[in-house]
Amino acid sequence: GVVIDHRGAVNTLLDINERFAVGPSDRVLAISSLSFDLSVYDFFGTLAAGAAVVLLSPDLARDPAHWLAQAGRHRVSIWNSVPALLGMLVEYAESEGMALPASLRLAMLSGDWIPVTLPHRVRGHLPALRVVSLGGATEASIWSICFPIGEVPPDWRSIPYGKALKNQRFYVLDDFLQQRPVWVPGQLYIGGIGLAKGYWRDEAQTAASFITHPLSGERLYRTGDMGRYLPDGNIEFLGREDNQVKVQGYRIELGEIEAALEDHPAVEAAVVRAWGAAQGEKRLAAYVVADLAAPDAGELSRHLAGKLPSYMVPASFTFLDALPLSANGKVDRSRLPEPVRDQEEAGPALVLEGPEEHRIVAIVEDALELDGIGPVANLLNLGATSIDVVRIGNALSGELGFRPHLAQLLAQPTLANLIAMYREDRGRKLITETAQRAAAGAQDQAIEDRTIEDRTIEDPGAREAFKARRLGRRVLPAAGPAVALPLPADDAFARRFSEYRSVRRFRQDAVEVRLLADLLACLSQGSLDGAPKYQFPSAGGLYPVQTYLYVKPDRVQGMAAGAYYYDPGGHRLVPTGRGRSLDADAYDYFVNRPTFEGAAFALFFVAELAAIQPMYGEKSLDFCHIEAGAMAQLLTAAAAELGLGLCGIGSVDPGQVAPLLELGPTHRAIYSMVGGLRLEGADHGAPVEAFRTARAQREVEMEDIEV
Repeated sequence: GVVIDHRGAVNTLLDINERFAVGPSDRVLAISSLSFDLSVYDFFGTLAAGAAVVLLSPDLARDPAHWLAQAGRHRVSIWNSVPALLGMLVEYAESEGMALPASLRLAMLSGDWIPVTLPHRVRGHLPALRVVSLGGATEASIWSICFPIGEVPPDWRSIPYGKALKNQRFYVLDDFLQQRPVWVPGQLYIGGIGLAKGYWRDEAQTAASFITHPLSGERLYRTGDMGRYLPDGNIEFLGREDNQVKVQGYRIELGEIEAALEDHPAVEAAVVRAWGAAQGEKRLAAYVVADLAAPDAGELSRHLAGKLPSYMVPASFTFLDALPLSANGKVDRSRLPEPVRDQEEAGPALVLEGPEEHRIVAIVEDALELDGIGPVANLLNLGATSIDVVRIGNALSGELGFRPHLAQLLAQPTLANLIAMYREDRGRKLITETAQRAAAGAQDQAIEDRTIEDRTIEDPGAREAFKARRLGRRVLPAAGPAVALPLPADDAFARRFSEYRSVRRFRQDAVEVRLLADLLACLSQGSLDGAPKYQFPSAGGLYPVQTYLYVKPDRVQGMAAGAYYYDPGGHRLVPTGRGRSLDADAYDYFVNRPTFEGAAFALFFVAELAAIQPMYGEKSLDFCHIEAGAMAQLLTAAAAELGLGLCGIGSVDPGQVAPLLELGPTHRAIYSMVGGLRLEGADHGAPVEAFRTARAQREVEMEDIEV
């Protein structure tokens, strides 16, 4: 990590706010991940000016339809992102024939090359929009250089890097730390009060990157970037000189990926290279020399996913007998072959129905510049990025009126899944059309209001409007006076509304095993009048729902990581799935995976159908769901009293759960939860004092359970 002091960061934030007159009337869309340093301005810079931060719904955070809806609804005035995200917004608006919000006055672009056509393209929608290029390094407090982009001449190869921000300095120096003349390339160095203190607990790397100029005595950061002075005093950025690359706005050290690959026992040597145009989008490709028991690409991808962020996992893996070497014995990256995108996962032939489905296939193949994609081939392994997936969604929405749920598509990125989603969407529309025709002429408005929606509602504003209709509450004609019931007036009743809610953020301290024991005790078997008894109901007193626990490494004191079966009769945990672990990829990529990554443990409720089906037949699974719901509610109440938090998770990859829990053919995993120590304020808001505040709180909370 990079150690930044408050002075350096505040200098950058105040300069930006003053330079662009950011004030209380502004709204900034928080589109960047909190792990990306652009988010520092989204929150601290915005709030320092008295402006407002507009948040995204986590499950729609990569959907430009959601960005546009939020920007319009909340009158967003400032856009701050890598260039690719603004390009995706413009593409979506153009494909749907929609306008960008007129409130947008400033677009700050940084983190990657800005396409020279993008400023003109976005100004085609908003002629008065101020477009600015910002640059620098995390090691120098977010941004250190700025260039206001006016009209871009047709002969420009790139957008200039610009001039240094206030109290910061940019230099183009040679190997002897002397200033380079105009037009002569050199190494870029940053100086000024924005410089970081160094790298956290890495003195060697700090000494290598932060130097003192021998003549001026000024402390400088060596960026590893190349550039040159232009005659007007601006600096032109020329790219990297070392083994770092920028992919999707993230600065990546290729050696870090190579080291993680070589940590796999079957990998003898590995090299990673970034492919793509110099100023275009990049894709990571790995080249591997393996031993006789060569792993497949999927195994290596999963291996890296357990060690690195998702954006550092290569899109392709090429297996070589030996790495190409130069005359001096170093790996010659220029001789690495362009990766062949593997399509061996052909699977059963996909029978397409109608011209629309043929068009879906064509759109995907055009996006990937690849013909003949197999129905179950992983699009990400074929080189698609999350940005490509969003663009595919934009094209489908514009041409076919079908917008796939992007998180679902990224969870299973195949043509077969995309076609299945399209057919499901088309089926819902047919049902709706049939229902609407049957209801034509009906006079009862209440019945008409309850016709099935024609598609799953994804836009958060539309979801809130749908909730506000309260279709679950029945309105009956007055047949006499209603009986008013008094509400409990005690504080304990009011506190339930905050304490019994889902918690998605957890403290990172290890959970005491005592707390876990007390939590599971509410599921234990007791005795009443000499007969076994539980604290929750079950159909016929059969109790067919089993509870399993997964403990993450070093997150529960005194317990080894792994899976356990909870024996309610003995109030004990019995190990299962020895040697197996639960990968974060088992959870939904955008919403539930971050929750699991922060949690200390996971709970799974599994129905043993052999214990109920002989008595209840086809209704058995329904009764198991009811029982699991009662168990989850009991655990939620107990967790609040113990200082723990729980979050319900409706979908987990069964391919990982079954072997982890050693499930048999009569088992059905029906529900799960993740938990940990409750983080202060992680219940999505302040405690509810009375019913009168519940409505205001509902307007800002997100849905607790994602199914």
